Amino acid sequence: MMCVGSDFAIVASDMISSEDKPRVLSTLEETGKNLVFIDETQVNAFAGNCLELVNYRNERFLVISTTAYASLCEHQRAALPADLTLLPISVPTIEMAGGSVRCMMAGIHLPITKR
Repeated sequence: MMCVGSDFAIVASDMISSEDKPRVLSTLEETGKNLVFIDETQVNAFAGNCLELVNYRNERFLVISTTAYASLCEHQRAALPADLTLLPISVPTIEMAGGSVRCMMAGIHLPITKR
């Protein structure tokens, strides 16, 4: 129901409890995140189950399933950072089991070292 990137967040705010919603949204905004709101239908299409990647050249990518990508409206895609390359991939077998691309990947949060 949520993907948090370095400067954006894809959020299904209607699915956050009314008591937690103000705190969650204000924390995201206070940390400089541009919010892209999705609905429950888009959550069910895995639009919150994507992952931002950064390579050694500091290029940013959003790995997202083709199902999730197709569920996003043009204005939602346009609200994502301009320097973020969207990488839709087809993962129908994983999605049939209830997961998507974020479930298949692991983040490494170590500093990049020169070789």
